[in-house]
Amino acid sequence: MPSDGLEGEMTGPNDKMPPFDDSPIVPREGPKPWY
Repeated sequence: MPSDGLEGEMTGPNDKMPPFDDSPIVPREGPKPWY
């Protein structure tokens, strides 16, 4: 799993994406904790 460090809780293809990813794609864990 790709762990970015600051986005370690969000593992998947969107964890490398810029902050805009929460608009088109909603994470399966819900809203981002660092939002």
